[in-house]
Amino acid sequence: ITSKLGPQRRRMQAAAAAGGRRGGSSWVGAAAEDLDVSEAELRGVPVLWVQLDHGMEWLAAVRLRQPAHWWALQLEHSKDVVAQAQAVSGLAGQIGGANSNPLNDKYIISVLGAVMRNTGVFCRVRLDAAMALGAAAGKHQNNNAAVELYNFVRERLYDPYTGLMQPNDFTDRGEALINHGLPAALAQITALGGYTPEGILAQLLELLSCSDNSSNPVDDGHWLAALVAALGQLRLSNAADLAKVLKELDRMCSHEAVVGTHNAVLGCACLTAITQLATTMQHSASAVLLDQVRQLLLLYVNTAGAGSSSSSGGTNKLQNNDRWLRSTAYGCL
Repeated sequence: ITSKLGPQRRRMQAAAAAGGRRGGSSWVGAAAEDLDVSEAELRGVPVLWVQLDHGMEWLAAVRLRQPAHWWALQLEHSKDVVAQAQAVSGLAGQIGGANSNPLNDKYIISVLGAVMRNTGVFCRVRLDAAMALGAAAGKHQNNNAAVELYNFVRERLYDPYTGLMQPNDFTDRGEALINHGLPAALAQITALGGYTPEGILAQLLELLSCSDNSSNPVDDGHWLAALVAALGQLRLSNAADLAKVLKELDRMCSHEAVVGTHNAVLGCACLTAITQLATTMQHSASAVLLDQVRQLLLLYVNTAGAGSSSSSGGTNKLQNNDRWLRSTAYGCL
């Protein structure tokens, strides 16, 4: 167990070790320099945070509880990526808890929002913060978390002057990873009753329909697959919303059949999303939809890969994609 000590505790330990010959101000400055904060912020703080590092040697689930501001200090000032990820998880676990209050939740949401926007933080930690906000907006219907996440999506993917969606740019792998994870974070948001709000559904459909990869040197198959997977996680309240989603999924299936993606990642995402919607839809027509989806999956299982056996590169790619589609369809059944 390691803990970051504030200047008072450092001064006491230094005085005990050196017989009181060293001044306390130097220890405050050393701590401030080590954590990259001002000395005024550290004065009067005995312990900044506690971190439990068992070196992956304990065959047990370990959970550490500490105040939200300790987690925030660990997240902001620790240079260890694992510690930052643990801090995000610790903060997320305190939103909407039994002992939570609106002010504490608002503080945690602001901290997670700042982490999402901090380009100096590791991309996966930033994505964890976005997923934590989405989980808070879904599990606890926290409107502040939903607004924070929604605004972040608009800031990243839309032009601030025209309000139109910007063309795809995946040249920065870290930023692309965050973009690919945002649809899943949005899909977690639910309103009262457990259904997806209309605004979130409209946002995801707009991201999918307005995606422009014409000037992007990187393939957008995984980006489209992430959007399709997010649609499959939605909880739709009526048949009209389901029809909108199925229309986009059908368009993406056509895209896979005509253009194709690496390892049929888009087609596999479509099959999985359709299956998830059919099994979770709470509607009178869900039984009919489920039977139609079953017939579709059987069609892929029985006919995928029945094409030519030529050894040309293009045909091999098609056969490989067919194998992925058949495997996914079999798993969905």
